[in-house]
Amino acid sequence: MSDQEKFTPKFEQKPDLHTLAEQARNPYQEQLREIADEYSEKLRALLPEGSIVDLGGSLLSNTALKGHNDIDLRILLPEEYATEEKIREISNAINAIVPFQKVRPVGSPGNEKFAVMHQLEFEKEKIEGGIEIETSVRPTEGYVGFAKFQSTFPQELLDEYVVFKDQTKEDKKRYKKVKEQFYAMTRWLYSQGYWDETGKIVGTPEILQEAQKTFWGDKLEQIISKSQPEI
Repeated sequence: MSDQEKFTPKFEQKPDLHTLAEQARNPYQEQLREIADEYSEKLRALLPEGSIVDLGGSLLSNTALKGHNDIDLRILLPEEYATEEKIREISNAINAIVPFQKVRPVGSPGNEKFAVMHQLEFEKEKIEGGIEIETSVRPTEGYVGFAKFQSTFPQELLDEYVVFKDQTKEDKKRYKKVKEQFYAMTRWLYSQGYWDETGKIVGTPEILQEAQKTFWGDKLEQIISKSQPEI
């Protein structure tokens, strides 16, 4: 071996973005979706005709972090059942499956609608950590469900979101900022008609590029330094 070969330094290759994201992603997402389906069926059997049980949150967009075993279900009620009286009746009916937690109105300030939140915590064999199901009982009117739109984002963008959440998870302020920017980008794209109502992309790549430039960035500090989003 020559002196040159002997002393040539070897640099360790850093993991790529997707590898980092996969390391941070919740490894139990498939099992959690199966649990979500199971509870959705139980709830659906007790609901009036025309009601919808919708899965939302990071579990739907494949961006759940390791250790975050949260299942977000939304019970969406048709107009005739969207009164406080009817919502309380439905809340009582599902209480044995997912217990009532509190009244939590939905909608923008000044246009809030009555809704309630139910919550169940439990453990499951072969899933590390506790599982939490949160179920909102609310009117269908005004509900968008942004996670289904986010699931259509390019893989690289979803990977960035997972990695940046993972890097800020110990700092509530920075973690919240990353989530705010990601959802602000989603809401702006929705307002621009980037998706149709079924979640199919109908907008141009240029619209997505503009959204990323305005609300996002390929470096964490770029996102943290963004001004408060206005939609």
